[in-house]
Amino acid sequence: MKKVVPEFDKKRRRFIVGPVKSIFPFSKSRIVSEAREIGGCQVHWIEMGKVSRVLSEPIQNAIEHAKALAAEAYRNNLPIKLFLSGGIDSEVMAEAFLLAQVNFEVVIGRYNDDLNYHDYKDAVAFCEQHNLKVEFIDIDVFSFLENGGALKYAQELGCRSPQIAVHLHMLDQVSGFCILAGNPIFPVFKNSDQMMLKQLRSKKLEIANVWGAPNQTQSVYLRWFEKRNRRGEPFFFQSSSDLCMSFLNLDEIVSFMAVGVKNHDYRMKCQMYSLAGFKATARKDKYTGFEKYRSAYDKKMNTLWGTGFDDCFRKPLEELYPALPVAVSFILPAQITEKLISKLTCHYEPSVDSTFPNHFVTSRRQLFGRASAISGTFFVSLFLPRFAQAASCACCTLGTPGLTLGLQSAGDCAKLCTAAGYTEMQLGGGSCDPI
Repeated sequence: MKKVVPEFDKKRRRFIVGPVKSIFPFSKSRIVSEAREIGGCQVHWIEMGKVSRVLSEPIQNAIEHAKALAAEAYRNNLPIKLFLSGGIDSEVMAEAFLLAQVNFEVVIGRYNDDLNYHDYKDAVAFCEQHNLKVEFIDIDVFSFLENGGALKYAQELGCRSPQIAVHLHMLDQVSGFCILAGNPIFPVFKNSDQMMLKQLRSKKLEIANVWGAPNQTQSVYLRWFEKRNRRGEPFFFQSSSDLCMSFLNLDEIVSFMAVGVKNHDYRMKCQMYSLAGFKATARKDKYTGFEKYRSAYDKKMNTLWGTGFDDCFRKPLEELYPALPVAVSFILPAQITEKLISKLTCHYEPSVDSTFPNHFVTSRRQLFGRASAISGTFFVSLFLPRFAQAASCACCTLGTPGLTLGLQSAGDCAKLCTAAGYTEMQLGGGSCDPI
């Protein structure tokens, strides 16, 4: 079947899929995630706009942002539809809208014979607790996948994931101002300790990665809104630079950046929400909602670990759209860099050894990197190939899920936790199905 892609505008160096500014109310300050051609090389470009004001607390910023989105929806006479999956991200988003005293309805996807009930049951409990109206969207996932539904979304929008294709199909069934949660981001700096301090002072800070930013696979949500000319928000927690950076401005998160935390995982994300003042708690198990489908196809095809599902439905999409090198650009506010300098000069004496082994992280070649000072802030950009998942040890304090580090040993983890003021280390880990 012939591959179809959105029209590529060489002059603007982006895929043309709709009038972006008329759809997203915060288009100038939101995270942009799209394919571009730079220097003759096609890359996946992720860019964050500049922070426009002094950063407030994340929970206050989220409340203000919920009110602003509500105002946009009301201007267009559209009812607000929050998509809840049962995960912590969407529950925290709903909490922000409740605190903002904004009227909204909840949308929950329900698959064949409730095969994803294990995933969305927490969302139902949350809605019952807060007396929220729920619109269930019933999807026959078996029929959708086996009749080429995922492939159609791949050809139209560049979708690389069968699970996301099901989400897009669900979005197509819902009217109104649709809002999905997204999640906070976390930048990983190439160096730590004294080298990082030196770079901060010289305004040449090098970055290695930005965890949680919408990657090549997830950016299809943006294209769906643009192609459908639908007003809404696919990444609530990433739709404003102010909101993104307010999480990074938390003292504990600055401490994690200062000591060289290299991996941002589910536990750390949950801790970010807790530190921000939200009530939602981490789930005992993190699901995608497709676990039973993966098992069903394993049984049908005599495979293990979901490989039958991936072979049938994931690999054909990824072959249509192979992974691109990633280019990331964002402005780190002076408010955060000043805290980093303070942590490195005052709170970490003696300094943490910056030569800790990190053998679990796949080596990668940095294609391009530069940093320069802009109006008292740090501008950081880089090109990176696709990152591999790092094995890790997880630490916690006082029984609360904490940070995850791509380190070789428990000893390394203990040293960094001690430097950050954390104790009671425990080994952990685990993985979840890919999106």
